Amino acid sequence: MLIPNGVEYALLIWCCTLLEITYVSVDPDIISASGYRALKEIMRSVKPSIVVTAGCTPATAIGIAIDDLRLSPPMRISLDMVIPKGWRSFKDLIRNTTWMDMSNLPSSTVDDNPNRINSIIFTSGTSGIPKGCPLRVSSMCQILESQSWLLHEENSARALQAAHNSRGIAAFQTLQTWKAGGAVMMIENSCDIKEMTAALRYHAPTFIAVSPSMASAIREEVKMDPFIADSVQTVQVGGEAVTIGALAECSVLFPAAKICVNHGMTEGGGSFQWPFLNTPLDQIPSFGEICPIGTVAPGSAIRVWNSSAECSAKIFEVGELHIRGGNLLRQYMGGRSPGSFFDDDYGHWLVTGDTAMIDRDGLVFILGRSRDMIDTKRGIIVPVAIEAVIRRFLGVQGQVPLAVVKEYSRRTERDIITHVMKILGQAYLLIGVLSLKQLELVDFPRNGSGKVMKAELENAIRRKGHTFDL
Repeated sequence: MLIPNGVEYALLIWCCTLLEITYVSVDPDIISASGYRALKEIMRSVKPSIVVTAGCTPATAIGIAIDDLRLSPPMRISLDMVIPKGWRSFKDLIRNTTWMDMSNLPSSTVDDNPNRINSIIFTSGTSGIPKGCPLRVSSMCQILESQSWLLHEENSARALQAAHNSRGIAAFQTLQTWKAGGAVMMIENSCDIKEMTAALRYHAPTFIAVSPSMASAIREEVKMDPFIADSVQTVQVGGEAVTIGALAECSVLFPAAKICVNHGMTEGGGSFQWPFLNTPLDQIPSFGEICPIGTVAPGSAIRVWNSSAECSAKIFEVGELHIRGGNLLRQYMGGRSPGSFFDDDYGHWLVTGDTAMIDRDGLVFILGRSRDMIDTKRGIIVPVAIEAVIRRFLGVQGQVPLAVVKEYSRRTERDIITHVMKILGQAYLLIGVLSLKQLELVDFPRNGSGKVMKAELENAIRRKGHTFDL
C-alpha cells in the first residue's frame, strides 16, 4: 500500500487482519524523498501479489519497478477517480465484489498462525536502502496486550493518529485503538502541525501521541489563535529524549490529560510501561532533566550492557540497551544488519543502539544513541543530559528550528518540512520554512569571511512579524 491516511487504509488493514494477508505500508513520498531506488528495493524484497496506490507518480513508479524486476504481475488497485491503464478502481472493486460469508470470520481469525508475518514495516537504512521489519502475528498480539495500559475504554473514543500509516507507531496505535473499542482519527499529511491543531480545535480527540518538538510547534500554533485542548485525556510523549520540562509543557497545553512517556521501535514496541499516570510531575524521578521511559513491561526483558567489561552494567551505570521478548522481529528482511540481533541462553535479543541506565527502583532511562556518547576516564557521559540541565538552568524553554532557504525550487513549505522529518526523524520537525524573497532579502547576509550571519537573519525574520522561537 502506497496510500495516504484515510478510510481506505482503515478498510484495507482490517481486511488483511481478517483474511490473514500480510500487508506492507509504504509512504508514497519515498519516491521523491529517497528516489526510485528505494521503492525498487522494497518491491524486490516483498514481491507483492496486490498493490494499492493513489496518484499517477506512484502508479508509474510501481509499473517501472515491476517491469525492471520482472516480477509476476500483481493485481493493481488505484484509489483515483481517473484510473491508469492496467489498474483497477478500488471503488468498482468493492461495488462488484461478491461478499464472502462473514459469520465464520471471528472463529477463523482466532486460529491465525502465531508465526505468520502479520505486516512488514520498512525503516530507513543508513545506506539509503530501507530495512524491512517483518512482524509476526504473535509479536503484534504481545505489543497490543502489553500496551493495554496506554489506550483503553476510557480514553480511546477518538484517538488522533498523526503519523503516516507506514510508520510503526501508526499500525500499533490503529490496532490498539480498535482493540479498546475506540475510533481512529487520521490527519492526511503526516505530522502536519496545522492539521493536528485543527483536529484538536474542531474534533475533540481524547488521545494524542506527540514528540516534544511537535508539542512546542502546536503551542506556537495555539498562541496565534488561543483555545483550550481540554478534550485530550491522555498524551503519549516520545520519539526523542523527553525532559521534565517537556512533560510540564504538555500538561499546560493539555490541561485535562494524563501525560506519559512511551518508547517503541519499528523492530517491536511494547517493552515498557509508564508507572506515573497518577503521579504529580514534580514527583517523577529524573536523571538531571531527563525523564525515565518507565519500567519493563510484562513479557519483555532488558539489560544494560557494559561493552568494555563485557558484562551487565551496575545500577546507575551507563551502557548499551538490549531488549528481549516475543514482541521483537527475528531479523531484518534479507538478513541485513545481522549484528543488531543475537541469541544466548536467555533468548533472542535486539541491540537497540541506545545508551541507557537503570536506577534502584527498576526505572529505565534512555539517554541517547550509543554513537553520541563520550567515553572518558571517569566513565561514559551523555551529551543530551548536559544540554537539558544547562537549558533549564538558563531558563531556556527549548529551541524550535526554522529553515531559511534561498528559494523553494518548485517545492512547498510542507514538502520541505516533510522531507527533513522523513530523512532525519521527528526530532527534526521544522516549525516553518521561509525564503529570502519572503524576508525581502536578495542573498544571505554574510560576514567578511563569507559565513552566514544568523543574527541578521533572525532580525529580518522578526522585522517581518514572525514570532518563531529561534
